[in-house]
Amino acid sequence: MATKAAKQNEPPNAHELAVVVTADLAQITADARTHPDEAARERILRCVGRLENIVQGDLTPELREQFERAGKALNANQ
Repeated sequence: MATKAAKQNEPPNAHELAVVVTADLAQITADARTHPDEAARERILRCVGRLENIVQGDLTPELREQFERAGKALNANQ
């Protein structure tokens, strides 16, 4: 089991973060394709597709709208 590293104040390098996220998404995709629950498999793959679009900078108008709604919701709680 991996141990938790000490928290750093420095934000991650965007390129390194994209590489790690992309690799994790590939693993999630591979696992989702063999998931026994078809509905869960479809939900997982839809989420992976959306996250891949974000990592690639392909932000559709719908995705930008979701970001705006999420930002407003987060700011409402502060």
